[in-house]
Amino acid sequence: MNKKCCIMLLMPALLTVGCSRQLDPEAQPAMEQAPIGFSVTAPAATRSVAGTMTLDGTGANEVSLKDLGFGVFAAHTGLSRYGESDVSADFMYNEQVSYDDAEGWQYSPQRYWPAGEGLTAETPRYVSFFAYAPYSDADFTTADQTANRYADYCISGFSSAHSFGDPWITYRLLPEDVDLSHQVDLLYAKRLDMTKPAADTKVQFQFGHALSCVGEKVSVGVSADPNSAVRKRLRDLYVAAVSPVSITLRITSVSITYTLTEKGRLVLWNKDGEPNWQPILSEAALISRTPELTGSLPQTIYTYDGTHENLSDWTDTGHGVFFIPVESPDNAQVATITVGYQVEVTDQAGTMLKDGTGTVSLPLMSSAEYGKNMDIRVTLADALE
Repeated sequence: MNKKCCIMLLMPALLTVGCSRQLDPEAQPAMEQAPIGFSVTAPAATRSVAGTMTLDGTGANEVSLKDLGFGVFAAHTGLSRYGESDVSADFMYNEQVSYDDAEGWQYSPQRYWPAGEGLTAETPRYVSFFAYAPYSDADFTTADQTANRYADYCISGFSSAHSFGDPWITYRLLPEDVDLSHQVDLLYAKRLDMTKPAADTKVQFQFGHALSCVGEKVSVGVSADPNSAVRKRLRDLYVAAVSPVSITLRITSVSITYTLTEKGRLVLWNKDGEPNWQPILSEAALISRTPELTGSLPQTIYTYDGTHENLSDWTDTGHGVFFIPVESPDNAQVATITVGYQVEVTDQAGTMLKDGTGTVSLPLMSSAEYGKNMDIRVTLADALE
């Protein structure tokens, strides 16, 4: 028994681094020592996927940015703006910034705004800042999994200290045997060409989501078009029956397997605000994730009694998967959905059942949107045979 499905995707919807230097705060006049401080605006919880990071982590399936902290890279470019000359993002290098209820965002040792002779409005000293969250030192061992140090696994590497170029981090998906509840949401932010403030003004990071997400909501239904092939076929089965009573279409099984890029490089400089992902072609591996859908099955999604057609969707939620929105030329990211169904024809002669399955593949990159969840809707539109 064959069936074809039609899939519809619904959406709520490199390097440049001359030498950079940090002026010795001890060599600066005391009145000119202005410490660099940070404040944070975290992104809204635009998705309910397990592991979504928000500032306080108070909602369902949220984790707290205040608990996990963030890392900072900074480049001191002197009189030049960022990108006008080669610099190194080592004025601050993966500096861990943590939250204290009394003091706010803190780090050590303290860094100071560049100062010295000739520092005027006409001769500013520029500093550009790049941040990511949650903080990681990329020092992970297998034993750390028991301590839930998943951020140190996922954020697995950094651009080298003192190297020329934009700072970057590498990110990898959790192993296939780790539960999806431990997924690590990745945030990023930047502030370019900042100068010593006149008052105690902090560098404010507006974090955004760097990853995409798919499948938080999965639904299967019959086409809304009354003239669709599947609905015409079901009505034909009714007419062909002996003294027909009803036609029923049930969904008996739904499964999804995601084939995803395992690793990507996130360059923390970006031109237009969207995350600057690059494939790691030397490690163009794919990983599979198969969330266990838990929606109640079997479920009737269509009935016809010769006069009325009744339609309803089978829906499951809470199984979204993060994925890296980049892929190598040879390795596409896809979601493969398999739907099992059963048609029950009831007439005066008895009950006849027709069973079948249909499988479709959905490309993910064509509709990827950062910080948003893409729902999956499987629409039975073609004829059931």
